[in-house]
Amino acid sequence: MNWQVHDCPSSGSKTIVNNYLGHRSYGYHVGLFTAGYTPATRTLADIRRPADIVMMGDVLQDPHARGRFNVPTNSRPPLHELMNLDGTNCVVCGGSHTYQYATGHDNVYDYIGFNFLSRHNNLGNVAFMDGHAKAMNYMTLYSNRSQNPHFNYAG
Repeated sequence: MNWQVHDCPSSGSKTIVNNYLGHRSYGYHVGLFTAGYTPATRTLADIRRPADIVMMGDVLQDPHARGRFNVPTNSRPPLHELMNLDGTNCVVCGGSHTYQYATGHDNVYDYIGFNFLSRHNNLGNVAFMDGHAKAMNYMTLYSNRSQNPHFNYAG
C-alpha cells in the first residue's frame, strides 16, 4: 500500500508506515465510519443525499482518536475556538498544530471537537459520498454546530 495517499503536502507530518493510525492528514466522517478494525455500521443505502454528505476531509488529528472527522455537534471545543482555522496561533500554547492537536494543554483542551482544518488558502479539501471532491470553507461545513446539510446522512 502507498501510505503517502494519506499525507497532504501542506501538513506538518507524514504517515508512519508501521502504525495503522499514524499521523494522517485526513479524517473520515465519524457517523459513517468507525475507528480501528470495527466494521462500518452504515450501508450506502443509509445515505439519503450522497452528493451533500461528507465522507472525508482535511482534519487536525485528535491524538486520542486519529482518522476521525468529527461532526459539528461534537461536545468538545471546535477548532475555531482553539486556534486559527489553518492550525496556527493555538489559544493554549501560542504554537501551530498543522496535523495533530497537542496533548497536555489542560484537560478541557486536550480533545478537539469539529476538527476540519483549512490548510489551503482558508479552504480545506472534502470528499463526498458520491465520489466528488471540492475545497470548502470551514464555517460553511460548521454550519452553526448543525449536522445539516453536510453531516446528516439520514435526513
